[in-house]
Amino acid sequence: MKTLILMRHSQAVSNNPAYADHERPLTDAGRQLVESTAAALEPWPVDQVICSSAVRTCETAQLLAASNVPRLEPLVTKDLYLAPPDAYSRVAAELADSDTDVLLMIGHNPGIASLIWSLSQEAVPISPGTAAVFQVRIDDWSELSRSSVGSGSLLELFDLIALVSSGARIR
Repeated sequence: MKTLILMRHSQAVSNNPAYADHERPLTDAGRQLVESTAAALEPWPVDQVICSSAVRTCETAQLLAASNVPRLEPLVTKDLYLAPPDAYSRVAAELADSDTDVLLMIGHNPGIASLIWSLSQEAVPISPGTAAVFQVRIDDWSELSRSSVGSGSLLELFDLIALVSSGARIR
């Protein structure tokens, strides 16, 4: 059994002509959201982080790693930049270490949302900063595929933007 955490990057600057899409950084609110998400993910000690090469995903990954597992250096790949769902399983098979039990992958919509929906068999909104934690019945990351629907289970879905907008408080 392996644990896969799929996360959409946190809130980023938008509609600002000073930044090309790939170069958009996180907002102050986005950085705070990452800290809250890091606290929510504490029960799952991450062994490896793989993220898109976009500035916003790299910042999200670095902040999460600094909060939870300072020794981890996120592995950055352009293959996850605006990638379709199938790219995540391919990247996991190619880049995840075989001894990694908990893998965190950070990417973009619509690909990350589509993969979360496919694995969970639930259509839920995937706001910036949303993280989905899956337990998958595989022994090696090369076995992960979008067709592994039913081979795992959704343990938690953290959509902290929706939680805050509902009036709930987060730590």
